[in-house]
Amino acid sequence: MAKQSQSFTSMMYSISHAVEMEVILNHFVSSVILTLSGNPIVHLMQDAELQKVFGKNGMKLTEFFPKLLSTLVTEMGSRIDSEAGNDILGEFYEQEVLKNEDRPFRTWERCRSTAKLTSIIAPSGLKMFFDNRCESGRMLLSSAKLTSNYNFFCGVETRPICAKITAINLLLNNLQYAEILLLDENNAYEFVEAYSIKGRSKKGIETVYEKENSLAWDMYKASKNL
Repeated sequence: MAKQSQSFTSMMYSISHAVEMEVILNHFVSSVILTLSGNPIVHLMQDAELQKVFGKNGMKLTEFFPKLLSTLVTEMGSRIDSEAGNDILGEFYEQEVLKNEDRPFRTWERCRSTAKLTSIIAPSGLKMFFDNRCESGRMLLSSAKLTSNYNFFCGVETRPICAKITAINLLLNNLQYAEILLLDENNAYEFVEAYSIKGRSKKGIETVYEKENSLAWDMYKASKNL
């Protein structure tokens, strides 16, 4: 009998041990961002803080990472046309990290019903979609399904893990042009960094470290003046 493949959730639990699930998930999505940017994964895995967090199990995530990423992509692909969406990472974060906290993500149904209301027409004629609380990117993904993957999609978040999850979701759903802005809510919502999603021949996620180079920051500042 063929061995049944593990789900993304069961694989995450198989490496968590005594480490908090949020820590595991954060290191996983950070690793994915590095991988999709073309930077070698080994730089993150050799980080002293990561080894300190995992202790004797410090290499577990390194060993599991390729299979975890492959499983994530497979599960997202199998649900690409599902009414329930394919937000595997966001669902995992909600169920295993947030649990019963007071800040649940918006449902797919709600996102689909309001997605068309988030568009902005730029002076150039480019249609842009803006979500100032993007969570795991469901509103932006809903907007793309209703319109086109070739518009510009911009999201804002104050939780680093959510900003990374959104960037990964947008890229793996083949959005061609997007940027996710991470702000510091403890410092007057100042710029921290942004994740620029590129499609076509330069497909990947580029981390933007200067706000002067961030279109999402410009859109966010403009939205505060409306």
